[in-house]
Formats: sequence, structure tokens, C-alpha cells
Amino acid sequence: MRLNRNYSNSGLYAENDEWVWFSQMPEYRLSRMTKSGSQVTSFEAVHVMHISLVGEAVYYVAMDEEGVEMGGSLFRMNQDGTNLTKISPVQVNVLGTCVILDDGIYFTNAEDGDRLYRMDLDGKILTKVNDSPTWMANIDEEWIFYLTSVMNQGEQVLEIHKMRLDGSEDSVLVRPAGRNLMADRGWLYYADDAGSLFRMTYDKAQSSKIVAGPIIDYTIDGDTLYFIDQKTGNLITSSLDGSKVRELLTYPVQGVQITESWIYVLHRSGRLYRIKADGSNLMEKAYALKMVQPDPPGTPVVEGLGSLNANQKYRSMFVSQGDWIYGIDVTSPESSLFRMKRDGSQRSVLAPKSVRYLNLVGDWLYFIDGDAYSSMARMKIDGTSYGVIHDSSVSGMIVRDGWIYFTDRDQENQIWKIRTDGTELTVLNKGQAILLALEGDWVYWSHPREDNWGVKDIYRTKTDGSEEEMLLEGIVQHMTVGEGSMFYAPDEDWMGKIKSDPAGIYRLNLDGTGKEKILSEDTLTLIGVYKGHVYYYNGMEAAGLYRAKLDGSKRERLNGPGDFTWVHFLDDQILFFDNSTGAYRIMNLDGSNVKNLKK
Repeated sequence: MRLNRNYSNSGLYAENDEWVWFSQMPEYRLSRMTKSGSQVTSFEAVHVMHISLVGEAVYYVAMDEEGVEMGGSLFRMNQDGTNLTKISPVQVNVLGTCVILDDGIYFTNAEDGDRLYRMDLDGKILTKVNDSPTWMANIDEEWIFYLTSVMNQGEQVLEIHKMRLDGSEDSVLVRPAGRNLMADRGWLYYADDAGSLFRMTYDKAQSSKIVAGPIIDYTIDGDTLYFIDQKTGNLITSSLDGSKVRELLTYPVQGVQITESWIYVLHRSGRLYRIKADGSNLMEKAYALKMVQPDPPGTPVVEGLGSLNANQKYRSMFVSQGDWIYGIDVTSPESSLFRMKRDGSQRSVLAPKSVRYLNLVGDWLYFIDGDAYSSMARMKIDGTSYGVIHDSSVSGMIVRDGWIYFTDRDQENQIWKIRTDGTELTVLNKGQAILLALEGDWVYWSHPREDNWGVKDIYRTKTDGSEEEMLLEGIVQHMTVGEGSMFYAPDEDWMGKIKSDPAGIYRLNLDGTGKEKILSEDTLTLIGVYKGHVYYYNGMEAAGLYRAKLDGSKRERLNGPGDFTWVHFLDDQILFFDNSTGAYRIMNLDGSNVKNLKK
């Protein structure tokens, strides 16, 4: 049975002797894993909360596609995944409460103003318990403690109530209250609207502030209080009276919940991490992803460039090989990696994954897998042989000649390189990097300043990590490299501390010298440089997709007026999305032969 310590955090975890059951981000998919984290099984149910284990059954609430707002259904199934049964006769508010006891279920009824109801474990004998909207509830022995709201002089005020299991003897304990509560062995723990944490005895005889706050996501295990500092995101422990404070994690996390032996938290990437409840180990990934195996010695390196510098502006969502285009439809709510002919025909899904920064070399697709916490993965072009190359949160990548050059969010967005089989991981630079580009033996990037994120200088380093140097000090909107030169468009400093170059597009030598302004339009977006031309989008009255020679001459509009995004260069064609028509289109590099892609 799930304990009070996880009721207050939506019940995303529950544990028995063999399995840890949890709701896996980003879809909140019902999953289970062995306690070692070596084996993970995912089930079909998504948007799952309020997981409980009772006997041989697992109970959970999953949001319904239809019905009232935030309405879901309560399900029960055997822990081997068999005998799945919907047991709730009405919709349950997934953001409310659902407490599973040995002899009954207390839940927020989304069809009756979020009032608290009770039903048997099989969903029968439905009974209303109170007549107030109930956002959260804890049960300790014969008492129910719940959070509700009332109107006071036209404003909504939160209150904490106490009542018997049958709804009798309802009384107000705290008013006003914050958005959380926890009942534990005669003490009620609650936050006020400023985020400070208090505790009081059930009879209100004793009350005190135990944490000044502001805090978020607190829970209790034995005689220890765990909470997250709202300002730093650090996980902190203390005694139940607020004394003996100690930082358990000096790293921003969220969503603290506890099973019998582990504390689970969410990393900023959405990845599930865990730490021993006593803090005796370092924070570790809760479970392993399916990793690729190193290539056998002597395996020849497949030469080739996986993605163009010109396609980095729009995160390289499309690549091509021969008559085939591989990509992901970012305009669809159900993103999947697919392939299609150049006219959009013969479209088929390779993997139901949300990916970005696609690269294609030989028979392999390389990409950032958004469904695996932005780790770096690869897959054959026929959809087989999927595996994770590097288990870290990656924010950009380019593949070339057997190496992957990438930025690692888990390592302060530094630039790294790794072999395509996951070996020889090497760091290349010292600071944060965005907007990667490769040219010859150099990696180029834009570096945001720590004291002013709006200011981005341009740097480069050798592909072996040597000779790091600044090329341009200023404010860069977008940067790209190609045709033996570097190009950038300046941006305004939103903090007003740095004067930027006048609007337009500028060209420099690869060593940062010889800066010249080649285009002067005030409102434009630099897209990329490809086959002797610089391509950009003009947002003025003559809006459209444009190109010009590398010196800015022979400016011409390729398509427009219109609102175009997701521009990609695929051999001798340009693929783009037309926001005005809601369709992907493809045309020749000179703007001729424009066609809508077939759906």
C-alpha cells in the first residue's frame, strides 16, 4: 500500500519486494523496474498518477481523453500486467487525491465538483464522504485530513480540514493554508502560502514553524523530513522538528518521493534519479537505457557528414539519402520518426519517437531521442538495431567521419566528441556552447555569457580540443559556417548592457577577421549557407524566403509572401513548412517547382 509520504506528491512511485512501480516522464507512462534498475518494463497507460500496491494488484489513475476536465479512470491489474480492469464508476480528478486502503478507496470525484468519495476495492458501493472540493487528502488511522478551498470576500482561500472516515466531525485546522499537507503519527505537516513549513498536533495543542522556506515537494521517511528548497532546487533533510538541517543534494531537482529504500527525484532533463534515503551514495540514474555495444576491433569507419551546418538552425529535423527523406513532423502532436519519398508518398513510421538533430551516415540514423531523456541514440534506416550511444542529456549534435560532436546539458553544455559506437568520449572546450558548426579541423560555436545570457560570442576550437579561441565578441542571434566563411546575424541585448552591430547579415573569415556587412534588412532571420548562397527569411512587408550570393549580391525572393519555418536543405532541394497553409512544401534551390508534400 502506498504511504502518506507519497500521497501529497501525486503518488508517482510505489514499491513491493520485487518491483518499483513509477510514472515515467515525459508521458507519465506506467512503468516498473527491478530495485537494481537493471530491468524496466513500460505499459500502455499514459498520464498516470496515484499508483498504489495492494496485495497482488497495482492500482493507478490514468487521464481520460474525453469527459470532464482533468477527469481520469481508476484501473486495477495484476502486477504481471494481466487482468486489467477499470473499476471507477465515475471519473477521478487526476490532480486531486486517490488513497487506496486495505478495505476501500477514497478519491476526488471529478463529476461532482471534486468532492471526496469512497468506494470498495472493486469499485462498488459508491459513497459521498464530504461536500467540499478536495484537492488533496491524507489518512492517518481514523482521521482524514484534506485540503479544500472557500471564497472569502471574493478571493479563494485554502483550508485544511480534519474529519472522520465517514465524513463526520468535520472541522477546520488551518486557514489560510498552502497547497500541500502530510499527516504522520499524530502530527500534521503543512505549508503556508509563502512556502514555509509548519507542523501541529491533530488537536492543535502544539504548533510551530519548522522550515522558514520557501520550499516545494516535501515528504517524510521515519524520523526524517525531506524537502526541496525553492530557490536552489537542492534536496535537504532535517529532523521532524526542523533541526539538524543537512543538504543531501546540491543540485537542482524536483518531485521528491520515497520508496522503502530510495529517494527518487527528477533531474532537470526529466530523467529519473535516485539516492539512498540516508544519503550514503551519490545521486545515480534510477535505471539503465539500452546501450549500443562497441564495434569489434578493426571495424572500418564509415566516412561522411551526417547533417549540414545549414540545417542546424531548425535542429536538423530532416535528412535525405537518394530518393528518400527521413524526418519528424514537428507540427504533429504525435511525433514519430518516419521516412518518405521526396514527393511525400510511401510514408512509413520507423519508430514512434520524438527526435531532433537527425544525422544520416551510411545505413545509420543518429539523433537525440526525446523519449529517452534527450540521450544520443542511433538506429538503422530500416528502423532496426536501436540503441543509446551516450546516456546524457544532449542539446545539439553533428556526426562526421565516425565521430559525433555534441553539447551535453548535463555537463554545463560543454562540447564533447564520441565515437559512433559510444567509445572514446572526449571533452573539447571549457565553457557553454550552442549553435554548433563543423568546418575542416575546427568546431565553431556560440558562447552565451554567464552574466548575460543574451550576449553570445563566437568561439572555435580544433576537433581534438586544442587551440580554443574567441573569434567575435558581440551579440549573435544565429551563426553558421560554410563556403569557407563564417556568417552571423546580430541580436539586441535584452539587458541593455552591450551595444550590438546594426541589424543585417555579416560575413567573416574563418579566423574571425575581415568582418563585412553583406545584407542590411532590419528584420530578418539567417537560416544557413548552402551551395554558394546565403539563405534567410525576411519579416518585412515583402516577407518571404530569400537568398543572395555570399557577398550579398543578386538578392532574390524564392517564395512568398508567407510565413515559413523548419527550412532544410536536402541535396538540390529545400523543404520547409508553410505556416499560412499548414503544409510542408518542397522546391528547387532557386525556388522553382514548388510542391506540397503528400500526406
